[in-house]
Amino acid sequence: MGRLLSLAWKHARFRWVRTCLLISGLSLAISIPLATSLMTGSIESSLLSRAEQVPFVVGPPGSADELVVNTLYFRPRNNSLLDYDVLEKVEQDHLVSAIPIHLRHTSHHFPIVGTSRDYFLKHSHAVQGQLFERIGDCVLGADVARELDLTTGESILSDSDSYLNPTGALPLRMRIVGILKASHSPDDRAVFVDLKTGWLLDGIGHGHATAIHDADNEESSLSAAHGDLTAGGVSYLEVTDENYQSFHFHGNQDKFPMTSLLVYPESERSGIIWEGRLAEDQTLLTVRPVDVIRDLLGVLVNIQQLVNTIALILGMIVSVLFAVIVAFSLQLRQTEMQTLDALGASRFLRVQLICYDLLLIVLLTLPLSAILSYGMIAIFRPWIEQILL
Repeated sequence: MGRLLSLAWKHARFRWVRTCLLISGLSLAISIPLATSLMTGSIESSLLSRAEQVPFVVGPPGSADELVVNTLYFRPRNNSLLDYDVLEKVEQDHLVSAIPIHLRHTSHHFPIVGTSRDYFLKHSHAVQGQLFERIGDCVLGADVARELDLTTGESILSDSDSYLNPTGALPLRMRIVGILKASHSPDDRAVFVDLKTGWLLDGIGHGHATAIHDADNEESSLSAAHGDLTAGGVSYLEVTDENYQSFHFHGNQDKFPMTSLLVYPESERSGIIWEGRLAEDQTLLTVRPVDVIRDLLGVLVNIQQLVNTIALILGMIVSVLFAVIVAFSLQLRQTEMQTLDALGASRFLRVQLICYDLLLIVLLTLPLSAILSYGMIAIFRPWIEQILL
């Protein structure tokens, strides 16, 4: 067997053009459907897993798809907002508990998510450090901390051009008190703050003048990793242990903004009763994220069917090419076979040599197919998720 494989390898090297054509064609025919199947299965599992964590989402009237995508995957868009008093309205019958989501700002282009500590309990997040305790604290997702090389005790600055940042609202330097363990979810790429910190970013609240720092001040200068404000004279806001009690908000808190609510029923029966009651309220949109995501996954199925069709056509072409190249190769090896016959080699041995030649092609194809599949998944998965979300 070893000698036959050695002969097959030498032949493959000698006929390297034929070998490369066969390996390339077979690798493409195998890797395209394999990558598509693995990618769609992974995306479907990931999206459904995220949606199943939240039974209901409540938001302002509009598109159910946008509400779910914005809320669960932190994609801030120019949508209507909820008043804070909707939280009490949703929970008034004690059939459900609700968690507010405030999503209007970014830090280093990562979304800043205003919410409550209950969010981390509902999603069973492990945290290195602690959760936010006061206004101005933040908890980083695992990817945010890794990409920006930040750790607890350091600071991160909100973007001065945060999405929908109201005129007059200063960037906020936030104290990092915790870092979430990786959960392979959108939470890994988010900066979490208390809801009041979100309102502070909106420009609704403020503190004493001592909380405002100038970028030229040595004591408050920030490194590039922490959001260096390169434009001289640009100010930012900072909440410290000394001044946090001076921060306050103006206006009626019941009318302060939220993006949406995550709603968790006390039981399945409670959820059915609550959903029926809230369905009569035309000022609110109530959706089940699982239903919305399953509808979106219909697009994924169509993509997979299209790719599988292309792969089938490619496979047929490769099969024909493979047959033609093998037949042509056998024709070229007639002299070699005659020499083996003259040396007394049996017909079975000659058939074995040809089979080992083909086996070697297959063995070389498998690792290349795996590499191509992995590459396709790495390249096309973000693109497909962008289409869906």
